[in-house]
Amino acid sequence: MIPAYETVYMAEYYDVVTLRCRLKAADRELELFRSGEKCVQMSRLHQEDCRNYERRIRKMQDELSRAHSEVATIREQWFEIFEDLEKEYAKKVSLLLAALKKLEERSLRAERQRDKALEKNTGLRRQLYQTAAALEAEQGKQRQETGMAARP
Repeated sequence: MIPAYETVYMAEYYDVVTLRCRLKAADRELELFRSGEKCVQMSRLHQEDCRNYERRIRKMQDELSRAHSEVATIREQWFEIFEDLEKEYAKKVSLLLAALKKLEERSLRAERQRDKALEKNTGLRRQLYQTAAALEAEQGKQRQETGMAARP
């Protein structure tokens, strides 16, 4: 078993070693900054990132412009289709209105024919009643004459 004072000493030793490593790394980085190498490297990385972002922006702008043109094309097609449907609808409506007009005329003709037939029927009935009344009157006269002739 390791005594407690040695454990503390070992923990401090590791801390010191870690701090020395970090200090050396920081010194190297500071030297790179002073020499300008790090600035050049960072500048290159920054330019590369900028170019990548610019490529992505151009690609997205291209996609956006394609989408806009596609929307415009689809809108034009939709309007063409809608106009075609509207023309087709107007044509059907005009055909139906023409058929309705023909049916109305046919209905009016049928009503006129019915009215004429009813008037003719009424006229014929009147003639029948007049003829029947005249017949009855004539039969009545004949009965009277036969009745008078049968009386001596």
